[in-house]
Amino acid sequence: MTEHIHKDVCSLGYNKYGELIKDEVTRYAIDIDVEINAPLNKMCADLLSLIKDDDVFVFDIVYPIPQYNYKVESRIFDLEYVKKIVFEEYYLMINDVKIFYNAIFDFNKRKRW
Repeated sequence: MTEHIHKDVCSLGYNKYGELIKDEVTRYAIDIDVEINAPLNKMCADLLSLIKDDDVFVFDIVYPIPQYNYKVESRIFDLEYVKKIVFEEYYLMINDVKIFYNAIFDFNKRKRW
């Protein structure tokens, strides 16, 4: 099953003093294709629900990332750069990043700065 997520984004500009610049407003759209190739477990359904929320534009997933050794870190995914999410039976793929379900420690929405 393929699902499409569309979000309209309005980004405001600020100067170095944190004051709003009225003329610097950027509008753009986020479009993500979601493929669901297996029944979603509770964690996957929660993650998909988080991604679909109107106020979520950035989220992170905490899992072991292979470097020289495995290091548990939170990887941040900005939905502006995510084009495709695939849910398979044992793993999910966000763009080209494969994450096994049993390796996920946590996921959260992040604030956009």
